[in-house]
Order: sequence, then structure tokens, then C-alpha cells
Amino acid sequence: MHEHTESSMRLTKITEDKVIYPISLTHIKEDTFGRDMLFGGRTVCEHEIYICIEGEAVSYVGDASYSIQGGTVLTYKPEEHHRTFVTSTQQYDRYILLFHYDLFANLWQDADHSILCMFSQREAYEKNAIRLLPKEFGQLKFLLERAVQYEEGDTAQQAAFLVDFIKIMQLLSVGFANTKGHNYIGTRVPVVDMALEIIDKHYCQLQRVDEISKKLNVSDSYLARTFKKQVGTSVYDYILNMKFAHAVRLLSAGSSVTDACFESGFNSYSHFIQMFKRRYGTTPRKYQKNLDV
Repeated sequence: MHEHTESSMRLTKITEDKVIYPISLTHIKEDTFGRDMLFGGRTVCEHEIYICIEGEAVSYVGDASYSIQGGTVLTYKPEEHHRTFVTSTQQYDRYILLFHYDLFANLWQDADHSILCMFSQREAYEKNAIRLLPKEFGQLKFLLERAVQYEEGDTAQQAAFLVDFIKIMQLLSVGFANTKGHNYIGTRVPVVDMALEIIDKHYCQLQRVDEISKKLNVSDSYLARTFKKQVGTSVYDYILNMKFAHAVRLLSAGSSVTDACFESGFNSYSHFIQMFKRRYGTTPRKYQKNLDV
């Protein structure tokens, strides 16, 4: 059974046209077991701060990539297209803080707007990661846990939420000033991007890694080395994650175990059962029976 919890807190601003949210904070905690391994993949109109509490992933921002684990903080400007791939099947816990830069600036006129330096003092697609010491990250986590519990309709609690937002931004502004390339992996390699595109479209049909390297006209070793460096996992494991994610989607939709096995690209039913149990601690049939428990 998938575990997914989500909570959020938003400041509300009513204009003549519509209700908008100058600041919103969302806490998402879930098992990546059987879920799509991709989050994001779009450009948002708000400035975004992404805080990972637990889990492992890779974030692609333009031509750069960043490893994500518990304690990672990433910032995204509205024009910075980004997407996040989860690279392990375990609990993934993160906060997403969104805000409209101009609207926030008008909310609290006494605020020191230098706290927005992690956006205003860097070029697009540069220095997206912020490094915090363990003590500082503990303070950030405390503020996030408290801020997401305020009630949106309560004026006093909205004011308290705004205060906590200021504290969060002050904490991150100091971290930004002290950061030098934290978690930066390196420049993206076009061959890896092409390999990811092939896998995303054809993972159910792919059986061997050399099928990809031959299409790209590169050696198996070069693809393996550059893929692992950029994505954080091997080509084989990445394909396997995609196959299993698809298999569980089919099981969740009511497909038989046999259909889920072969439609996801596994050639051996018995091997599929063994690998599924080894990976997730239960058989596909038992997983399916427990979906509604």
C-alpha cells in the first residue's frame, strides 16, 4: 500500500481578478515504491525553494545537475526549468516553498529584502544549492514543521506564518552566502540526456544496456561512467526502476501479475516474482491484495 501524506499552508491575497497566494508551503512525504520516479519537469511562475528531509534524488537545472539527499536545499527562479529524478525506492520526504517575489515584497514593508539574495544575487542556472550546517538545517526543519501547521483562515496564524517565512529566508540567506558549489555534480553530458530520452520512451522494450550505447554510437563503458556520474545510478538500475514502477502501476490498476510482468518488459515470470520480492519485501500478488487495506 502506498503511503502518501501532504499538508500545506498558504497566505491568501484577494485581487479584483482572483485569489492568489503570495507564499505557499507544502510538505510531501511518500514512499517512492511503485511511483513515477520523476517530479517537477516544468517551469513555475513562482520562486521555489526545495528542501529534502529524507531520500535520494538528482535534480537537473538547465545544464547542471545536483545530488539530493536529506539536508539538501535547492532554489529555483521562475525561468529555471528543472526536474527531479528519485534514484532509490524508499521514503521521500520534502518541503516545497513557493512565493511570488513582487507580491512578497509588498506584504511586509519593514522586511529586509536582502534575505532574497539566493535569487537576486545569482545568475539563472547558477548556484542553485544552499549549504546549511546540521544545526542550521535542524533550525530550518523546526520552522518548516511549525509553519505548515498554521490555519489558512486564521488572520493571527497567517501573520505568524509570515514571521516564520521571514526567519526561514534569513536562515537560507546566510547559508547562501556561505555556500560554494555544495552538491554540484557537474555539467550535463548530451549523451546521457539522449540515453534518458531513449529509456523514458522504450524502457519496456529494453533488455540490455548495449542496446542504448549502440544507438548512441558510444562504448558501453563510456555510457556507464557518464550516466552514473550524472544520474547517480547505473543504466541498468535506472531501467529496472522504470520497469518496476510501471509494473506496480499496472497492479494497482487491477492487471494480473502475469500481464504486469510481461507488459513492463520482464521476460521471465519467475524471475520477476523473485526480483519484486527481493526489492520490495512482498510478492506482487500480496502487494495487490494489500492495496485496499
